[in-house]
Amino acid sequence: MGQGYSYQSCYTDLVHGQRTLGAATLVANDMTIEKCSSFCSNYKYFGVEYAKECWCGNTIQENQVVAVSTECSWPCSGSSLQTCGAASRISVYERWLYFPATHATLADTPYVGCFADGNTRVLPSKQFTSDSMTAAACAANCAGYTYFGTQWSRECWCGNTLPTVSAPDAECSMTCTGSSSETCGGSLRLSVYGPNANAAYNPGSTSNTGTISSPATVSNFAYQGCYTDNVPQRVLSGAVKFDGAMTLEMCASFCSSSNYGVFGVEYSGECYCGNSLDTASKKVAETECTMKCKGNNAELCGDGNRLNVFALPSGSITATANPTGSTNGFWYQSCWNDNINGRSLKENILFADDMSVEKCANFCKSYAYFGLEYGGECYCGNTLGGTKAPEADCSQHCKGDGTQFCGNGNRLSLYSINPPA
Repeated sequence: MGQGYSYQSCYTDLVHGQRTLGAATLVANDMTIEKCSSFCSNYKYFGVEYAKECWCGNTIQENQVVAVSTECSWPCSGSSLQTCGAASRISVYERWLYFPATHATLADTPYVGCFADGNTRVLPSKQFTSDSMTAAACAANCAGYTYFGTQWSRECWCGNTLPTVSAPDAECSMTCTGSSSETCGGSLRLSVYGPNANAAYNPGSTSNTGTISSPATVSNFAYQGCYTDNVPQRVLSGAVKFDGAMTLEMCASFCSSSNYGVFGVEYSGECYCGNSLDTASKKVAETECTMKCKGNNAELCGDGNRLNVFALPSGSITATANPTGSTNGFWYQSCWNDNINGRSLKENILFADDMSVEKCANFCKSYAYFGLEYGGECYCGNTLGGTKAPEADCSQHCKGDGTQFCGNGNRLSLYSINPPA
């Protein structure tokens, strides 16, 4: 096989809603092993799934489950002689000789580090996207600004203030679209260049600890305890905010304004929102949540992979009913089964950490249908497969708006340009 890849194994995909490989994706009606291999040539791994989907990554997500090889048995859409995974099964290939990309070295502007981004952009100015993105191209775009950063392989952002929450360089590992030897950030992660002000907060630090206790309530949110996070994905899957002046009140206000009923603080400066904790999260001893908040050293803001969790009173964590009127020209139809002999909507895909019904409707505005799944996935199409599912199956809240439903595991909240019958 070209590119030096060899077959590794069949994996169960979407364990706890987490993609086995999630750095880049391609959907094609002529998918083959060679096509996916070529598309993912800058990554250590690639995988084929649902006959026509291709996924790339430099790491396999933790806790993904190896499946029986015969479960990856669907013919590829571009070659009936090859197999391309199956429903929630991905055939994974590994590159035996791989030299990972790294950040660029620019003559005039040093690399500062990998930084966390959020719904409120930390470098908010003059954003542009390019299929030939490099650090040098971003530097040219951001001339006149103090800092610039690349993200999600193809995005460039500018600003005059250094971001305050740093992240491990391993989280800025997506290859630039314009250079296979350079990294251009990651998902909500920026590869930042500019003068190093030594002002960034390192989330791995454990020096910011104290012996204070958490308050019983914060802005009507009641304290629930210290909980594990990142097992294997974030256990509060809604909106996210990083701030070098984080307090409990700031996080409560942010999550409340985004219509979420649960918030958690972590690493002194991180805030996560949701309407329920992932069932994989476990309550642990209070002594495991000892880092002081960056904005108030009299408060505790979690620890490494540990959340101080607060929730509104029982019964107040609810989403509104699905809309009865038109949303950007689309009408809600029903909860819908996905992954029956392939995707129910196959023509376009968007993944976003700020997903909402309106965002998906706008993305799919040139199609007859759209559907939302797993809180942050949007699918478009002009033809519909699958079957109707019980409404109760579509109970996952949208990542960008906690009052809306965005499907569930293998379930779509389905919309059409036609009103329901």
